[in-house]
Amino acid sequence: MAFTPHYGVCSNPDCNQDNPLICVKKGLCQLCNHKEKQAKKKASGKKTGGYTYIKEPTGEGELFREIMDEFGDDPIRCFVCGKRITLLMPHNFMHVLPKGKYASFRLYKPNVVIGCFSVIADENGNQGCHYDFDFKPRSSLKGEGWEKLFKLEEELKTKYREGGY
Repeated sequence: MAFTPHYGVCSNPDCNQDNPLICVKKGLCQLCNHKEKQAKKKASGKKTGGYTYIKEPTGEGELFREIMDEFGDDPIRCFVCGKRITLLMPHNFMHVLPKGKYASFRLYKPNVVIGCFSVIADENGNQGCHYDFDFKPRSSLKGEGWEKLFKLEEELKTKYREGGY
């Protein structure tokens, strides 16, 4: 004879539900059955519950605060175009040398500059200097500000080849 789910009394003495749905042959209600399965998983070393990604601190937050403090009461402007930035977000901090390729320069203050950035493109399709620097071909980036950034990039590459900071 097959088991038929029904409403009744849970066989778990700690269960305090009134007339729960008994869903397994052992006579457990849905909640107690779920808790028992999770306990078995946990005991065997398997993950239970949702998979939460815990981001390890890199130290960039402290560096960004230090850079912000250097501005004091002065307006914060984009390193490339000079546009005033009214709301400074992590997206505005631009690593001149990429963090992946030049890992030792990730927290090197001269390698981080402020760049304008917008999550939503304007009517011309622009998302700011930070976006342009990361995704557009270098040949399309022209102007005095870009020349200043490329000069800084070359200086940092030279310093990196000489042994870093």
